[in-house]
Amino acid sequence: MKTTEGLIAWVDLSKGFVEYEKTVKYKDYIGGRGVGSYILFRDVPEKIHPLNPDNLITFDTGLLTGTPAPASARLSVCTKNVASGGFSFANSGSFFGLELKLAGIDHIIVKGKASSPVYLWISEGKVSIKKADHLWGKDTWETECTIRDELKDPEIRVGSIGPAGENLVTMACIIFDRNRAAGWGGCGAVLGSKNLKALAVRGHGSLQLESPQEFMGLMEKLNKRFDNSSIIDLFRRYANYGTSGGGGIYGTTPQAVKNMTDEFWSEEKTAKVHPQIFKEKYEKRRMACFGCPLYCSGFYEVREGKYKDLKLEALKTNVYRAMGSNLDISDSETILKANDLLDRYGMNCDTVSAVIAWAMEIFEKGIIDKKTTGGLDLKWGDGELLINLLDIIANRRGFGDILAKGVYRASISLGEESQKYAMHVKKHGMCEQAVRMNKGWALGIMTATVAGGHLCGAPNTEQKELSPEKGERFFNVPEAGDGSSYKGKGKLVSWFEKYKMIADMTGLCSFTTYWIDTDLIGPDDFAEMINHATGWDLTGERLLEIGEKAYNIEKAFNTLHGNFKREDDRPPVKLFDVPVASGPFAGAVLDPEKWETMLDEYYSSHGWDIETGFQTKKGLEKLDLHEVAEKLKRAGKLL
Repeated sequence: MKTTEGLIAWVDLSKGFVEYEKTVKYKDYIGGRGVGSYILFRDVPEKIHPLNPDNLITFDTGLLTGTPAPASARLSVCTKNVASGGFSFANSGSFFGLELKLAGIDHIIVKGKASSPVYLWISEGKVSIKKADHLWGKDTWETECTIRDELKDPEIRVGSIGPAGENLVTMACIIFDRNRAAGWGGCGAVLGSKNLKALAVRGHGSLQLESPQEFMGLMEKLNKRFDNSSIIDLFRRYANYGTSGGGGIYGTTPQAVKNMTDEFWSEEKTAKVHPQIFKEKYEKRRMACFGCPLYCSGFYEVREGKYKDLKLEALKTNVYRAMGSNLDISDSETILKANDLLDRYGMNCDTVSAVIAWAMEIFEKGIIDKKTTGGLDLKWGDGELLINLLDIIANRRGFGDILAKGVYRASISLGEESQKYAMHVKKHGMCEQAVRMNKGWALGIMTATVAGGHLCGAPNTEQKELSPEKGERFFNVPEAGDGSSYKGKGKLVSWFEKYKMIADMTGLCSFTTYWIDTDLIGPDDFAEMINHATGWDLTGERLLEIGEKAYNIEKAFNTLHGNFKREDDRPPVKLFDVPVASGPFAGAVLDPEKWETMLDEYYSSHGWDIETGFQTKKGLEKLDLHEVAEKLKRAGKLL
């Protein structure tokens, strides 16, 4: 089967049937996130709640998913964002996307709500709806084991929700292969609202490339680039966590500390969770998604203490930051246990951290007390408290029921004074590092269509300290590597937004791209891979235009569904008012006036209206987005 010959399965859980159409119909959006975004924009009613049965959730393989392209394992999950009410996509690795592609299905679009729990079984080009009453209440690991046992195939790949998704926790996510999360936007709660416990897939097909010799020749060239990249070498030696978690290899990488009040954790605490400790004390072997040349994950085992015999795949930078520094917890084994529970319960680490850290800060300031928390003493650095909180949030018990709303809605429920400390973007919780010192990184997070994530357009060039010469050569922004500079960052972020869209359309991991190292996969490389795989005739420039088109669709979805304007692209006030207190980043803070200038440049780079942030008729028609322009016009939100 050619990579362009798969099917889209339309699953209506309310009616209990599945229909199919050919993926090639959506060729203009390449695949992956591009197709999911367009279908969501076209078919989701504007006024519905994200947990309404009429909301859609899409599971989207990339055009190159399952091919020999490097790290071609990614699967996009698009839906209406439970926290923000706007757009959301989440992106997962593992082997699930590969199996889906080999089963002949490129995309699964789910609507409706089953009358009782179900799961989807995908095999041989068909999607079946199976009863899942016996799975309801199980965690994600138990669900995977049970499905494999009953279908008598240990090679089946499973994506499922745990108790958090079943209980409609705003931060609920979908876990694939026990550890790989589609984490953003409450997509796990969307599945829970549909009584959809899991998706299970087994593929027995194969993919054919249009020009296999040329494709493999390009892979040989790309692999040489990976081998020669110093940054890839760091990933291979220290894993994802080692490159920027725990202060990074040199202990100087900025972190989120105590509800993002600071970005420098003490050397004493950082030393307790240094990457080398995890590597030497717990790591058993390295792990990788399908086709990955980095193997950036590790398998860990705790051999003694209260969590003795704990075994799991871990530890990503985000989990360390969320369960460690942002809560002031420096116990390595507590962080590993928290990682394990997040995977089993099915919860996103960043947004869970945002609401717990907020609660700890307002407790410390006396805004709430034990009467509000049900007797809980919300102290920073308390590992046992964290483990308890994860349990009561996932199961919505006691104070956990308030926290399960997410940081924005929880702060609304506890009063105006508490809202000042809620770290969120467009109502979606955030837990990020380096937002005061790296201005382009911060802008990319605040303007992201998914609300607060760094995997839309936040550039990594500042953290990598890209030289002015390379900044000029690749992005026409000499300051691309200077985190302290606001200049050119609007242009830089807008470029990365359409470029990152290409990676998500094709199904390749960002760690193999310019996002990590400008010596890796760029727009022209993507075009060459696509052409050799399909026989199409694309250029890197044309791909960036397609990326811009798809990003505008997500922007329009946000305008129509979330009613977002320019004011929603500003950071939480804490990032303007509270500078980094100590360490190498002392004094770093965002400047309000310079932020607005940077935002002007960002809107101009996209062709959007500077005053409102709205899209324009001229800009959308240039992208051939007449359908988008018409919807915005009817809503009175087109300039």
